[in-house]
Amino acid sequence: MYKLEIGLSASVFRMKYHPHADDPAIRHILDQHVVMLSRNIISYYMSRCSSSEEKDALLAYIDNVINGSKPNGCSIENDIRKNAKQSIDDVIILLKAKNIKTLVSSVNEFEESEVQFKKYLTPAAIESESEAYKTSYLYKYTIPLTNYYIQTNSESLPIKRWLKHMFEGERHVEIVDPLIINKRGMLALWNHYLIDVFPNCMSEIDIYTNLSKSERTRQWVIDEFRDNKYHKWNLRVFNCPFNRHERWISTDNMTISIGAGLDFLGNMNTVNECIINISKNRTLTPELSEQIFPESVDN
Repeated sequence: MYKLEIGLSASVFRMKYHPHADDPAIRHILDQHVVMLSRNIISYYMSRCSSSEEKDALLAYIDNVINGSKPNGCSIENDIRKNAKQSIDDVIILLKAKNIKTLVSSVNEFEESEVQFKKYLTPAAIESESEAYKTSYLYKYTIPLTNYYIQTNSESLPIKRWLKHMFEGERHVEIVDPLIINKRGMLALWNHYLIDVFPNCMSEIDIYTNLSKSERTRQWVIDEFRDNKYHKWNLRVFNCPFNRHERWISTDNMTISIGAGLDFLGNMNTVNECIINISKNRTLTPELSEQIFPESVDN
C-alpha cells in the first residue's frame, strides 16, 4: 500500500511523536504516510519544543526512526542547506527539491517561512474535509477514502497511476465483478489492470465472476486464460452465483470498491463516470465459489 511523502511543521509533527498529543484523527492520517526529515529539520523541531518533556519525547521518537526499532513512517534525507538557522524553511526546501507537493502546517508556522510554497494544508482543513483537502494528494492517498468521484471522460492515465500507487507492495489481489468476463470487462482487465495498474510485484490474482451474467462460456474462460500472455501471473478464476451489484478489488491491506464496475477504465484514454471507496479492511470473497481456471483434477 502506497505511502505519500509529506512535510510537517513542528506543531503538526508534535501530533505524530508526542505521547500526549490530543488529536488522534490527525495522527491516524499522518501515520499512513512518510514524513521527510533531515538533521536541520530535526533541529528545527527541537527548537520549537516548549518543555523538557517534549524534547525527551522527540529524541526518543527520532532514536526509534534512526535505529529502525519500529515502523516509523519517516525518511531521513541529506540537508539541502548547510549551517542553516532553525526554521520551517528546511522542510519546504526539501519538499521542493524532491518535487513533493504535500505540506501540513499551522498558518502561523508557514507564515514564518522565507520560502514560497503555493499549497499547504492546515490540521483544521483536514479535519473539516475542506475543498483544499479533498483536492490534495493527501486526500487521495489516505484510507478510508469515501465517495471519490471521477467524472466521465476524465483522462485515464493519472487515474491508473494513482491506482498503481495504491497497489504498491501488494502481491495478492482478489477481483470481484460479476461482469468482468464480458467483452468490455476483459479488455479492461488486460489493457488497463494487468498491464498498467497492477505493479510488477503482483504475482497472485484471483478473479470471482458470475458466468450466468456473461456471454462467455466456461470453455472460453479456460481457453482464454491458457494464453501465454497471462503466464506472468498465478491467475485463478472462480464462478460464483452471486447477484450483488458491488464490484471491488481486495488485497491483504485494503478494499477498493468501484461502483461502476472495473470496466469504467474500458476506454483507452478516458474513463466513464465512477465513484470509488477505499477501506482498510479486506472484503471477504463470495461463498460457494467454483474454480474454473486452472481446471481442477476433478474436471
